[in-house]
Amino acid sequence: MSQFEQFKKKFAEIFDQADAYYEFITCFEEGRNPLSAELKEDNDEELYDSYGSEDSKLNRVFYFPEFDIFVQFLGTRQSHVGEEWNSMQEVKPVTKTINTYE
Repeated sequence: MSQFEQFKKKFAEIFDQADAYYEFITCFEEGRNPLSAELKEDNDEELYDSYGSEDSKLNRVFYFPEFDIFVQFLGTRQSHVGEEWNSMQEVKPVTKTINTYE
């Protein structure tokens, strides 16, 4: 069984499957952290239309030391619906070299 499969099993034991991703994010933001997650990246992209309505893309990457994996959680936030977290997937850190000219 891979580390990610072990993580998903433990995740399912702790969080209700109906709103598991939302529940995890809420627990983390409130300081409750049963999986000892470390936030590594917060790439939320806030978007607004011409009427001021929000339709943002949510993207957070957490490191879970117990399983030695990085997991990305994806979701959306809309002014008329609120925040919804839709999926999670294992990701790996990648080093990129960027050339700029000044």
